[in-house]
Amino acid sequence: MSNTPSENATLKDWEIRSQFTLEEWKAKTLNDLEAWKGNKEWQHLSSELAINFATVTIKALLLINGGAVVALLAFLGKIWSPDNPASPTIVPAIAWFLGGTICAVMVGCSSYFAQSFFTHYKNKIGIGFQVFAILIGICSLGCFGTGAFKACDSFTNGFKLPLSNDIHKIIPKSK
Repeated sequence: MSNTPSENATLKDWEIRSQFTLEEWKAKTLNDLEAWKGNKEWQHLSSELAINFATVTIKALLLINGGAVVALLAFLGKIWSPDNPASPTIVPAIAWFLGGTICAVMVGCSSYFAQSFFTHYKNKIGIGFQVFAILIGICSLGCFGTGAFKACDSFTNGFKLPLSNDIHKIIPKSK
């Protein structure tokens, strides 16, 4: 096989084009690398923000449900007397708030497991725990709403409120 002038010209053109293409490829690769780094940084920031949001949400669920239990128990302790057994009407509300608190704790545990699996690149299992945590979080919020409804219902229908003469047993007279 002999190289004819047209073949030599084509080979030289190819060498020139390949060198130019190599420079273009280097520039494109560096550009792609910078874009990839920016994307990874964005993913990291987005993941961090999602974790912070989940933490705040779990704390809020614990606070509203646990706070409601404490508030109702403190209220019961203040008005409790043998002739005013208020517990039968308020117990369902306390039970719903306790259920909401338990669900909120389960959300925290499920979120921890989800993040652990995501960290170890077991995304399918992590997504399962994440979905479970979201559903249990919705249940916790639902428990709070139901507990609030039950508490209002017990105050309006089942509670024997003190008469005006007995009010000073609960709220002392100001001097």
